[in-house]
Amino acid sequence: MLPVALTCSEVQCTAIESLRMEWIDWTILEGVAQPEVNDVGFEDDKLEEDELDEDELDKDKGGKKKFLAPDKEELKVATLWRNNSTLGFCAITNSMSSGRKLLAFKDELAKMLVEANCMYWGTSLMSIVYQFIASCPVCNKDPSELPPPEIPCLCMVQFAIVVPIKPSLKSAVYLLEKKIGGKFVKYINNNSAAPWAWLNNDKLLIAKFLCFAQYVQYNLSHGLIFLSDFQGAGFLLTDCQAITTEKYAACFEEGNWTGILYNFP
Repeated sequence: MLPVALTCSEVQCTAIESLRMEWIDWTILEGVAQPEVNDVGFEDDKLEEDELDEDELDKDKGGKKKFLAPDKEELKVATLWRNNSTLGFCAITNSMSSGRKLLAFKDELAKMLVEANCMYWGTSLMSIVYQFIASCPVCNKDPSELPPPEIPCLCMVQFAIVVPIKPSLKSAVYLLEKKIGGKFVKYINNNSAAPWAWLNNDKLLIAKFLCFAQYVQYNLSHGLIFLSDFQGAGFLLTDCQAITTEKYAACFEEGNWTGILYNFP
């Protein structure tokens, strides 16, 4: 199904229909002042330099790397609301000053819609995991049995695609995400169905639960799809990969390792 666009005076928000999801009703608020660098979705003091994309970095006069904040013109519409919850910017950069080579508008929008499609499917596939858990009867056969394992309450980060309508704007498409605080953790790589080896404590618990989630998604979809490349901070996940068959791989982001699906344990 084609995307449905909701427009206001300055921006166009595009929403994609997803598996078992309703249309998202977005409201855009205008006239928000330009945020400081620390408000662009990451906390500088918690990020190591090797965690940042070189395309999103610049050097000040002292040689220290820093995030680039967007131009004021690009931030004229800066706050996104969904169900009365504020969504903040996440790693938006000034593409012209950071030296990026911009794609043609139609190509950039197409790639962004593919990435957003992964996020929507990620939201739905994580939802059916919790629906499956809720449908399982509680076993009370033996009071001496160990209690059930702790179940992390996880969800995909809220996000939206925003397209400036004003022709003077250089950067055509933005993918906005709710600000994720804390240090990012990679739980499962996109070419694997096992947790990263060096995780421990709570992070390992989350990774093991996500492995369980993969099994649920694989079985409930009759072997057609499951999520991988799990990463995030706290209870929020972002930038997942939908691992599916070659027939449907083109619907999702690059990095879809179809061989993992065929050899899924």
